[in-house]
Amino acid sequence: LRKEVVIDLEKSVTDEMTDLGFKSVSFQPQHRLLEGNGDGIEIESKKIKFAKNGIDDIEFLISLNIGEAVRPLRKIASGGEISRIMLALKSVISFVDNINIMIFDEIDVGIGGAASLVIGEKLYKISRNCQIIAITHLAQIACFSDAHYFIDKIIEGKRTRIKIKKLDSPDKIKEISRMISGMKESDISVMHAEELLEKCNAIKSDLIEGKIKVEN
Repeated sequence: LRKEVVIDLEKSVTDEMTDLGFKSVSFQPQHRLLEGNGDGIEIESKKIKFAKNGIDDIEFLISLNIGEAVRPLRKIASGGEISRIMLALKSVISFVDNINIMIFDEIDVGIGGAASLVIGEKLYKISRNCQIIAITHLAQIACFSDAHYFIDKIIEGKRTRIKIKKLDSPDKIKEISRMISGMKESDISVMHAEELLEKCNAIKSDLIEGKIKVEN
């Protein structure tokens, strides 16, 4: 059964990674049995051992550029690439597994504006099937939120405390503008924030109305 799933996983993850900007990606899950040293059971004339996850060993091999051979994911991907690859994997899992909530902690590491907008849309697509909690520093991702919370560290006396505030619509615009400009909101940054929110809300509306297909 796992061998059959590997074939489907390869195609599904490749499709998701293409959506996330990997234009020449080759993704190959490698499946093999865990060989034991005298222990375990005999399968196909080999001693196979049991581990906590079964008798299978799965490794993800990947090539991100034309002409490059596939290599273990852990050896070749950068921080930003790892973020997008994990999102692709979780996108596939969210549609086939009974997952009620997913947490993405700084999925925006190492990526820029254009890629982050695509990731924001992808996160919203996943949220059509399960609850998403995303911690981000990028406005292009935060704009897709249905509920936006601002998290801040404050010093009270000799203690550091975490303050969490749910933002209403005006406060969300101000925070998005600050995320864009990196400083206190200005007329120009607020205008850009409103434009970005309008664009993201239009994409969300199209998803809800079925104008953009959500794979399942």
